[in-house]
Amino acid sequence: MQLLRSLVLTLAGAGILWYLLWTRPPGPGPVVDARLKPALIDWMEDMRDLGLDVKWRYGRLDWILVESSGHLAGHSDPGSGTLMVSEQALSQGPWTAKAVLYHELGHYIFGLNHTDEISIMYRENLPEDYYRENWPELLNDYLTQCKDNGHELKFR
Repeated sequence: MQLLRSLVLTLAGAGILWYLLWTRPPGPGPVVDARLKPALIDWMEDMRDLGLDVKWRYGRLDWILVESSGHLAGHSDPGSGTLMVSEQALSQGPWTAKAVLYHELGHYIFGLNHTDEISIMYRENLPEDYYRENWPELLNDYLTQCKDNGHELKFR
C-alpha cells in the first residue's frame, strides 16, 4: 500500500513539474553564439515572411552554441533548451553553417524528421558549394515542410 502511495505521489509530482515547465511563458529567446547570428537572423526573417509566429517555441530555447567537439554537424536538446552547431560545420563555410542551423531549428521548432531526399533536413551534410548553388530550392522545400508541420503555430 505504501509503495502504491509513493508511486502515485511520484507520478503526480512528475506531472505537475512537466505542466509547469511546458506551460510557462517563453523567455526572451536564447543566448546565441555571435558566429551564428547572421544565419539566425535569416531564419527569423524566413519564418516571418512565411507568416509563422515561432516566438513561443523559440522563446523556450536557452542556448544556440557552437560545439568544438562532436561527431555530429549539429544537434538539439529540447530538455536543456540547447541547440548546437559543430565547429566543423562552421569551418566548412557560411552556407553549411546556415544549413545546419536551419536543420536543427527544424527539429526543435517544428519537429521535422530527417529525409531521404537531398534537402536541408537530409540526414547527412552536403558540400558547401551545393548549399550555396542550390539554396533557393533547398529553402523552398524546407519552408514547405515548416509550414506543413507548423499547423498549430499562428499564421499572421
